[in-house]
Amino acid sequence: MDYEINKYSCSSFDMNFLKFGKGERTLVIIPGISVGSLLPSAKLITDSYKKVAEEFTVYLFERIENPPMSYSIHEMAEDTFKSITGLGLKDIYLFGASQGGMISLDLVINHKELIQRVFLAASAAKVTPMALDTVKTWISFAEKRDGKALMHSFGKKLYPKELYEASHKLLDDLGEKVSDNDFKKFVIMANALNGYDLSDRLSDIKTGILIAGAYDDNVLGPSAIELFKDAAKTNKSFEIYICNGYGHAFYDTAPEIKNKMIEFFKK
Repeated sequence: MDYEINKYSCSSFDMNFLKFGKGERTLVIIPGISVGSLLPSAKLITDSYKKVAEEFTVYLFERIENPPMSYSIHEMAEDTFKSITGLGLKDIYLFGASQGGMISLDLVINHKELIQRVFLAASAAKVTPMALDTVKTWISFAEKRDGKALMHSFGKKLYPKELYEASHKLLDDLGEKVSDNDFKKFVIMANALNGYDLSDRLSDIKTGILIAGAYDDNVLGPSAIELFKDAAKTNKSFEIYICNGYGHAFYDTAPEIKNKMIEFFKK
């Protein structure tokens, strides 16, 4: 599939993005925390979203290139908003995974006029104790510049045991390629989870939103999706989907997820 890698630049930051697909509607993807850029994997990403790209023109936004040492989820959302609107995008459909879902939640609360519908996967309205413990471990590996340990901890937490065990060599190889700048940026993004809490703003959301979560999520734990389920009892804009058996990163590995997203966006 054809794709292009580009950069949105303004006076305060540069943000790289991947564009692919030829659909009439616009889908913005905000991924979770990554150790290094996702753009070298552009072909794998576009291939995995082939069906989505038939329906949408897709923009996947990374975080800004040189974030400040203190950089909150809200600030990430505002910079992403500037990039989206700076490119002239409007009436967008929004997909956020993990930390990208937190950014997406902030966007739909503060910039609802921009967004048609939202799909969140493996995300949270409030940082959970399990997530803070996990991130603390990841930050420790990153600060020690131990790329292999960081990538293996990522693999264990994000994926089912069988997939992790089949990926040992790949994780070793990826760990050896992590740069000093990658480590630095990762720590900044991970520290952004401290203090994150939008749970008291969920009632403000009137945009249609599908929230997918898993009880076997080893990053967030079950309390993240339970909070959304409680909110859905009184907010009719919320729909909940449980996807067990694939771990935290079910948005990458569960075969039905992209179909669920397309079906919801077509409603």
